[in-house]
Amino acid sequence: MRKYVYTLKSDLLEKVIANYIDYVSNPLNEWRQFISPQIDRREIYNNGEGIKPMPLKKWNNIQELREEVIENLPKPRYETAKADIIAVVDVLYRSHLKTDYGNGYFTISSQYLKKASNNYAYIISTLFKMLIIDVNHSYTEEGEYDRTLYLIRDENQFHLQETATLNRTATKGIHRIDEYSDKKHQEEIQKAVKATSAQFVERYNKALSQLTINRKRAISYVESEYNKENDNNKKNKRLYTIQKIGNKDYKKEIRAIDDNGRIYHIGTELQRDLKRYTNIEFSIDCKNSHPFLFSYIVLRYICEGKISINEKYEDKVFHYVLYGIMIFLKENNGNYNHYMFSDFFRKTLENKKLAKSELAKTERILQKFEGVQPDVWQYIYDVSEGNIWDMFVAAFNEDRTKVKQNVFGSVMYSYVSKREKKLDENRAKWVNMFRTLYPTIYQAINEIKKSLHEQCKEKGMVKELKHPYIVKVGNYTITYTQKDEILLPMLLMKLESKIFTNILTKLFNKRIVCFGIHDAVAVIKSKLSEEEIKQIMMDNYKEYGLIPTLSVDYYN
Repeated sequence: MRKYVYTLKSDLLEKVIANYIDYVSNPLNEWRQFISPQIDRREIYNNGEGIKPMPLKKWNNIQELREEVIENLPKPRYETAKADIIAVVDVLYRSHLKTDYGNGYFTISSQYLKKASNNYAYIISTLFKMLIIDVNHSYTEEGEYDRTLYLIRDENQFHLQETATLNRTATKGIHRIDEYSDKKHQEEIQKAVKATSAQFVERYNKALSQLTINRKRAISYVESEYNKENDNNKKNKRLYTIQKIGNKDYKKEIRAIDDNGRIYHIGTELQRDLKRYTNIEFSIDCKNSHPFLFSYIVLRYICEGKISINEKYEDKVFHYVLYGIMIFLKENNGNYNHYMFSDFFRKTLENKKLAKSELAKTERILQKFEGVQPDVWQYIYDVSEGNIWDMFVAAFNEDRTKVKQNVFGSVMYSYVSKREKKLDENRAKWVNMFRTLYPTIYQAINEIKKSLHEQCKEKGMVKELKHPYIVKVGNYTITYTQKDEILLPMLLMKLESKIFTNILTKLFNKRIVCFGIHDAVAVIKSKLSEEEIKQIMMDNYKEYGLIPTLSVDYYN
């Protein structure tokens, strides 16, 4: 059983309990009535038919309000109502702290809410009527229910309470949630084992279990740094992170692994400014990771004429040629001369024992690179040197984070479209500068997106979304009306995950206590220096023909 639960402050909780009990058991409760004439605010008429209670189970569908009426629920016991409300509120608030859609709204699995209480819909309705939460229901064009979004209106109405202070009934509700959460956790662990290996997951979890935080210093920092009214969300998310890391009952293990091989855990949730209060000594990350990895994708596209949605990143001959290009571009400051490179590369083959078929393949690849536009080579050089964002930062006088978010959102992560619609002013400046700097790369990005889309269509892997899916990247909003099962960002994530799984395996073999944060390695304890770890990482990138720029951040 975990040590703390999130609940409402006691005075407000008592009001919620009273309103909930009255709401579900009293047909005269004003929340349950249709709009009808009132006399003395007591008697409510319904065309002479008397009281007609509002249906609660399907209150979110206006059409069904006219068709279905339910009987009163048996009047809940006070302790039962309190326990159910505490459990539902805990699920709501923890979901609020973990995820949102960029505007404060978040979703919750109905299974979690059901474990909290079978009557969770009525509790949600009570919290909504009392303006404690907001509930936004989405429907398809046909009027069918799609999904529900929730919003916490005022975080100050919630607080942490020790589980030990709850009565037995309330404790049982929290226990049900935790049992279900543990079950889902074990399913994710088995998924991670299947994607990697049992030994890899065991070592990963052992490293995560050693993550600690100086609670006193971290909380003091958060309280002083995030003390403005509009800082509440950031503040509470950080306090939630501190609480989880410092809680002995919290399982610091792999939380999930997605279809792209990306691993999620407490370390991926850890906010950057809190790392200095942990026992992480330093982290090493790949600068411009996704734009850099696109070098692999674009040259593969030039060689093959398309990128397969089933790309395995296992072409060793291609990797060898790609590595030669990386070296040549670095030695020549991004300037590519095909004849000079061909001569340079053929000399490297003299000491390389390749079969005749492999040598013939290298020649075919070399021929594909003749006539490639200079901006392609300049792009590859810029991203490998880790300075692609510097030009955007200087041009727009924006901070690096905003630049990355906007270029990702407007260029690389936007969904494929048949024709480029008129760009809004905010997106246009990022797209136009990128297109001016790297016109061939910009064209290749669009062609690759279309190629992936066509392949997904052929295999029935394009899903028409019932409701437009909106994602905010910085100030740019991406709207999906359909979604391919394989998108360009997913290819980049798969390659990144493949590289970092190999890197972490090598580091675990050397007894280094560390974990991955997508494009970085966070080191808790190591007998090797950061330079030695960087070399291990460089060697693994080399296996894929890549030479990244790695940067080190020190925390202790």
